[in-house]
Amino acid sequence: MCAHTKYKAERLNVETPRELEIMWVRLRPPCHPRHTASIICGLRYHPPRAPTHALLVDHIINTCDTLRARYQSSKMIIGGDSNQLDTKEIEDQLNITQIVNFPTHEQNTLDLIITDLTDQYLPPQPLPPVGRSNHLSVFWAPATTTSHHQDNHTTKICRPTPDSAIRQFGQWLIQYLWTEVLTVSDVDRKWENYQTTITQAYYHFFPTKEVRNHPADLPWITPRIKRLMEQRNKAFYDDRRRYNTLRNKVIREIKAAKKLYYPTKIHHLKQTNISQWYNKLKDLCGMVKKSPSIPCVDGHTSQEVANLINDHFTRICQTLPRLDSAQLPAYLPSIPPPRVNEHEVYYKLLSFKLKRSTTPIDLPVKLYRLEDSLRYSNTKSFKTPVT
Repeated sequence: MCAHTKYKAERLNVETPRELEIMWVRLRPPCHPRHTASIICGLRYHPPRAPTHALLVDHIINTCDTLRARYQSSKMIIGGDSNQLDTKEIEDQLNITQIVNFPTHEQNTLDLIITDLTDQYLPPQPLPPVGRSNHLSVFWAPATTTSHHQDNHTTKICRPTPDSAIRQFGQWLIQYLWTEVLTVSDVDRKWENYQTTITQAYYHFFPTKEVRNHPADLPWITPRIKRLMEQRNKAFYDDRRRYNTLRNKVIREIKAAKKLYYPTKIHHLKQTNISQWYNKLKDLCGMVKKSPSIPCVDGHTSQEVANLINDHFTRICQTLPRLDSAQLPAYLPSIPPPRVNEHEVYYKLLSFKLKRSTTPIDLPVKLYRLEDSLRYSNTKSFKTPVT
């Protein structure tokens, strides 16, 4: 087995069964997509009618899983003379594709390339054999690009809730009189006034902030680490002493984030949600994740999509007839609505989970725990009869 490379290659120390002819090499070309840190090549030869089919398939799958976990953001290329080796299990398990679609030996396609770099390279082309070989050569060239600085960042709008802003918001809650809520008798108007006032205050004390993400960002890279990296890069030109300090701080932060990521973000999913646990592991291994598509929402923003889904389910509920307790065949007379006390509302707010998801128009759950001054207005809304 031989590999001739233009760039420096690293022969990987992989334990290989003696019955197999396969070699693993790691390449780091100077020009490659940002989300590809290195390219791992598996070069193998599978003799005709060899009894090592299952052994070779298991070795390729297990080795690729191990190398993906060892070298983050790496891509795979598995090539060589397969002699009709069935690669379907390899493709399914590793989420890679066989791309050679023409005969390489008489009428058979024996020289295969299985990879997850189909977007960065052109379709392979046949070339004449090398020397006296009876196999065609396979030419696989990288795709040309018109822009070497294409920006694939995505911008996410969020509202951070730092402790300082939470304290200011809590002081405003205590001092505000809520006249527009307490002086109104209609429950719908009361709720509308409350929602308008609390939303305006939320927007005032917690302004929006843009967070830029890149598809190649590792999952443990937090906005804090990105800010430190930006400060480090700026200090490189202005203050070398500060640069050294920030460089060491970034290294420590990344090490700590890596160490805490699995036990805090992933490990508990193995007991609570095995599906999410498996998806997180696939992300760590660099496997491609297909985004689900929702029909009839193309061309809309995230806010518009949320409103469309909400309106769809609202229309379903509106088509149902209103429940009339007087028409129920049993349990008459009907039980009057329960009385709601202020302390019951308070303890119900305390029972909310801090990481519970909310709708775009709701406040973060942690802010509801500050609303001790709003218990009276919420209780009044429950006590007001609905006609």
